[in-house]
Amino acid sequence: MTELFQKFGIEPTLVLAQVINFVLLVIVLGVLVYKPIMRILDARREKIEKSLKQAKELEERLTKVEEEIRTRRLETEKEAQQVVSEARKTAEKIKAEILTHTEEDQLRLKSEYVKELALEKEKMLEEVKGYVMHLSFLIAEKVLEKKISEETRAENLEKTIQKIKF
Repeated sequence: MTELFQKFGIEPTLVLAQVINFVLLVIVLGVLVYKPIMRILDARREKIEKSLKQAKELEERLTKVEEEIRTRRLETEKEAQQVVSEARKTAEKIKAEILTHTEEDQLRLKSEYVKELALEKEKMLEEVKGYVMHLSFLIAEKVLEKKISEETRAENLEKTIQKIKF
C-alpha cells in the first residue's frame, strides 16, 4: 500500500492528519452547530404544532359558539313569535269585549233616548192640544161673540181633539 501511495504522491501521515481533522471538524460542528440548530428546529416544530393545535381548538370552540348562538337566536325568535301571537290574541279578545260593551251601551242609550223622546213627544202633544183648544175656544168666542157654556165647551173640546189627532 505504501507503493500505491507513493505512485500517486500521497503521504500517509498527511492523509491521516486530514482524516483526524475531518473527524474533529465533524465532532466540533456536531456539538457546536448541529445540536443547537436541531434544538432550535425542534423548538420551532413544537411551537408550530402547538399553534396548530390551539388554532384547531379555537376553530372548534368558534363552531360550538356559532352553533349555540344560532340555537339561541332560533329559540329567541320562537319566543318572540309566541309573545306576539299571545299579544294579538289578547288584543283581539280585548277588542271583542270592548265592542260588545260598546254595542250594549249604545243599545241601552238608544232605548233611553227613545223613551225620553217618546215622553217629550207626549208632553209636547199635550201642550199643543191644550194650546190649540184654548185658541179654538178664543176664536170661537170671538166669532160667535158669546160665551159658550162649560158643557158645550167640553163637547166642542172633544170634537176638536178628534179632528186634530195626529
